Amino acid sequence: MLKLVKKVFFYSFLFFISSFSYAKEKINIVTFNSPPYSYKKNNVQVGFTTEILQYTMDKLSLKTHINELPYKRALRNASIIPNTIIYPLAKTQENEKSFTWIGQVSFQEIHLFKHKNRNDIQINSLDDLKKYKIGIKRGHNLKSFTNNAINNLEKVSSSVNGVSMLQASRIDLLLLDDLEFLHAIEKYNKSQLNRNKVNFNDFKKVFDSSFTKNFEPLYVAINKNSNPTLVKKLKKEYKNSIKQNRFLEVAHWWTEDAQKPMLSVYKKALKKEGYIWIDYTYQGGAGENMQEVMSIRKKLKKRPHVMQTYLGVESKQMYKEAILLDLNKVAKEQKWEDSLPSFINERIKYKGNYFAAPLNIQRVNLVWLSPKVFKASNVSFPSTWEDFFEVSNKIKEKGYIPVSIGTNPWQIGTLFENVVLGIGGEEFYKKIFIEFNLKAFSSSLMIKILKNFRKIEQLTDKKREGRTWVEATRLIAKNKAAMYFMGDWAQKILKEADLKYGEDGYLAIPTPNTKDIFLNNTDVFVFPKVNNSSIIGQNKLAKIIMDKDIQKDFNMVKGSIPSNLKVSIADFDEVSKISFNTFKKGNIVPSFNFRQTASKKLRDEIVSLVCDFFNSDMKEEVFVKKLLKIVKDNKDK
Repeated sequence: MLKLVKKVFFYSFLFFISSFSYAKEKINIVTFNSPPYSYKKNNVQVGFTTEILQYTMDKLSLKTHINELPYKRALRNASIIPNTIIYPLAKTQENEKSFTWIGQVSFQEIHLFKHKNRNDIQINSLDDLKKYKIGIKRGHNLKSFTNNAINNLEKVSSSVNGVSMLQASRIDLLLLDDLEFLHAIEKYNKSQLNRNKVNFNDFKKVFDSSFTKNFEPLYVAINKNSNPTLVKKLKKEYKNSIKQNRFLEVAHWWTEDAQKPMLSVYKKALKKEGYIWIDYTYQGGAGENMQEVMSIRKKLKKRPHVMQTYLGVESKQMYKEAILLDLNKVAKEQKWEDSLPSFINERIKYKGNYFAAPLNIQRVNLVWLSPKVFKASNVSFPSTWEDFFEVSNKIKEKGYIPVSIGTNPWQIGTLFENVVLGIGGEEFYKKIFIEFNLKAFSSSLMIKILKNFRKIEQLTDKKREGRTWVEATRLIAKNKAAMYFMGDWAQKILKEADLKYGEDGYLAIPTPNTKDIFLNNTDVFVFPKVNNSSIIGQNKLAKIIMDKDIQKDFNMVKGSIPSNLKVSIADFDEVSKISFNTFKKGNIVPSFNFRQTASKKLRDEIVSLVCDFFNSDMKEEVFVKKLLKIVKDNKDK
């Protein structure tokens, strides 16, 4: 009996050792820039697959560092060093020789891109491709091309390098996944001077044939000579991690360091519920660039679990297209009907179904002031437009910047709608930006507004090219500029500079002639349909968003007003209290610039024209003529 016990113990010990021997060995993880699966943000490796893999390693109590390397080096290291994980990797014949597959990441949607100005490139068949030099990123499966005897391929070291070569016409076409192409543009722009930046619309897809959709899916893989027990454990735990659906990929545009504290409010609350928030971001204030990314993701059905957007027509249209979950269960449980102001409540419902969770109420018609600049210029704060131009000229004479602004279209759009509201008045604003009244567009009042808008451009500085809204706000904090037209979210940048509200720090006043008007912008989160097992987590986040304590914590950090009116604002700052008192008067006007009154297409075309006018010597009559055409074209569709 003793011998039997010893024998059982011996084999149990061997099993124990074999099961955990992998934990003693060095485990490496290598990856390469491949958004949205793996990429760096602020020198930290992020991405949906990165987070899932890290979660898997934590579950196995394996601590390791993820190294991002150039693709060629990552592949070489992973293929020769045992216990090395690599992702995201295509399952090619060559890779099959070196790797075991842990689990699938995603399918790629590959397309051929050309520069929109290359009208000489005409492709009507596969044979036409032989005429052109085609860039292809290392690691893509070439089978589809080699089968068609296309041999004029040039390997590019990275997707960013591919964009650069395409922009410079060093290649004629670039073969790349849509999402990766968008992120490559983002990264390319960061390395360029402002005048050399590009956007997705500078390029066009060509010959959208089925051969571009037959590429192998992407995987997490491990060196074939790795510890078998480790491989088995990884496969099982990675599969479990995916199956548990404890990950919520949240697409948003809050990429500035100053915005991290408000995001952490949601992340911590979600973590308490057993879920992990995974950021999916794309740089560009007010979501201008993110909107383009999301339109691509919707088409590809690579939807995130959560999307930031605005209160308005876009989110409602997504619900009509059956893209979004309804939130009726959460709304009923938390009594949204009784907690939300009517103007929000009616805009987040369609046929009685809730489709969005509102985060805040933000005032757009504010001017942020540097009291020290006003004092040094010996002028008072303006309450009318006549005062504004008079004091601005005196400030300019003293060597200060009267009006701070950047070059992002949404910043200029913010200024423009403030001028329309302030000079035109509320009724005219509604005719322009809600009714899109053609007579109002061609009126003498519109000409007057445009002339004053042009005068404001002359009160800005010439170094604004490439300036972000954060940098524009900091000019107020540094007492280099006197005024900045921006919503209440600008306050957190001023607080970040250790300034206090008051004569010795900063002040905020309503845009001239809009004292009793609340120009509103509300952020909302919507929840795309991904899979049934994700719905529980999505509903949990929707519930978190409208929770009274979370609403208070989030909006106190952001500088806005809670959308849940049952939250007390007694502990909020002075600007929020002033805004709330205006809000209570009920004179609430929706923001056109922040996409509450028009389609993305119409809004973007009008704001683009506004920017052209602001940055050029375009005549007012020419602007009006172009504006009428934009509105008519969009109304006809």
